[in-house]
Amino acid sequence: MTKLYFDCVTPEGEAAIVYCAQIRWRGVSLAMGSRLESGEGLTPRTRTVLGRYKASDATGEWALEHPRLGVEGRWRGRAPSFEQTLYESPEGSVHWHCMQPAAQAEVRVGDRILRGEGYAERLTLSVAPWRLPLQQLRWGRFVAERCSLVWIDWSGEHHMSLALVDGQPREFGSATEARVQAAGAELRLDPGTILREGKLGDTILHSMPSVMRLFPSSVFHVQETKWLSRAFLRTGGAEVPGWAIHELVRWTR
Repeated sequence: MTKLYFDCVTPEGEAAIVYCAQIRWRGVSLAMGSRLESGEGLTPRTRTVLGRYKASDATGEWALEHPRLGVEGRWRGRAPSFEQTLYESPEGSVHWHCMQPAAQAEVRVGDRILRGEGYAERLTLSVAPWRLPLQQLRWGRFVAERCSLVWIDWSGEHHMSLALVDGQPREFGSATEARVQAAGAELRLDPGTILREGKLGDTILHSMPSVMRLFPSSVFHVQETKWLSRAFLRTGGAEVPGWAIHELVRWTR
């Protein structure tokens, strides 16, 4: 599976998140996309469809087009990209490419156009996600005009954590819903808005029974909570405001 993630948050706190995935499993190959959007007066909502997409990179600018999902956007990077293999075993690996830790983004979602701070990453898995030895994942990204922070904290049989400040790796400290610490950086998060909460089978995939039949039921019991929070990053004695998208994912066995 190859999964692309793109997002954009406007200065006023309107948000759009776009997932695109190419999946090959049991002789079946399919492409799918999902969008999550929220804004003033708009209850956060998710739409998931099957269909091909186009994603391309030219001179540091990523372009995405998913016609069936009604999404088109551009992300112009402001920080260096970063890549790391997060997990490796005889069964396969998980490779993470943080394509744009911070970007200036413009996204059309349906009939809405959002302009603001964005983020983009690619996750490539050659091992089935339900076979990963994980119990919990905390992930998030904070982007402001002058700085950014990305964090990953996996726990379970396989433990792994990392942090990027302005695209550069830093020693990871800790992460909760309220605070993230890395070497030389501390992020304070407001309670924010829950963008999505529930089991994947009830949120992202509930409208796609044909896809659900391909995978074991354990996939659909993975519990996800995703937030959009006003946040404040302190580095070098200065505190910078911005927006953070962050999540807590729990696997049940």
